[in-house]
Amino acid sequence: MTAQSAAPTCPSLRHLEEVWGTVVTIDIRGVDGPLPPESQVHTVLSQASAFMDGVDRVFSPFRADSLVSAYRRGDLPAVPVSGFGPFSDDDVAWFRHVLNACERGRELTEGAFDPWAVEGGFDPSGFVKGWAAEAVADLLVERGLGNVCVNAAGDLTVRGMADVNVPWVVGVPHPEDRYSMVHSFPLGGGSAATSGFSEKGEHIVLPGGRWPGFGARQATVSGPNAGWCEILSTGLMVAGRYGLDWFAQLPGYQAFCVDTREDKVFRVE
Repeated sequence: MTAQSAAPTCPSLRHLEEVWGTVVTIDIRGVDGPLPPESQVHTVLSQASAFMDGVDRVFSPFRADSLVSAYRRGDLPAVPVSGFGPFSDDDVAWFRHVLNACERGRELTEGAFDPWAVEGGFDPSGFVKGWAAEAVADLLVERGLGNVCVNAAGDLTVRGMADVNVPWVVGVPHPEDRYSMVHSFPLGGGSAATSGFSEKGEHIVLPGGRWPGFGARQATVSGPNAGWCEILSTGLMVAGRYGLDWFAQLPGYQAFCVDTREDKVFRVE
């Protein structure tokens, strides 16, 4: 999923960050005037980079020294507390927030979203990437960069505008052809996430139980919270039309799903 726009007429800057096993793209626009001095922008981007590195250090299932890996090994108490190893109180607070969100997501989606179903016991990446991208966008805004798009491997959070009187526009790829767009929509001050195989390959694990197969070929969700967009898009990818009832419990979110049959599309608002 991409943020589509023509070359901006306003001042702009693009920053690429290799982290979380992918590349996070940060687009900054000077819609209301020139961008701040280069040194100020560099300082803010360095702070965003440090935050993203911290997220990786706490949540990466590929790092043996992460909190997630300790949880997977059973080295953490059921409710992690401060003072665990080299991790700060903020690290532990992040982990508890993410753990609680994943538990709520699994319950709301009736198990269609289940980070505990993966090999190794727990992988919160299906929530963390969106949650962290949103935090990066908010950090940039708080430090004076009010028109930004953070694209974390296709999961988007935007703030402000893409250009003068031009909103950010999201392009959704075809499930079998990432270079062909099947849908686009403006996104103002919110987030969007797509679950499917066109961007990241076959990375979604079926949780089993009542969900023996995928209910959709692709699911895109937009709404106010990036983490929940990720949870809901994964849940709809698994549940398909059977997830419409629980999806409706969260107002403010919209979905655009490609059915398993042909290229039929169903929407949820």
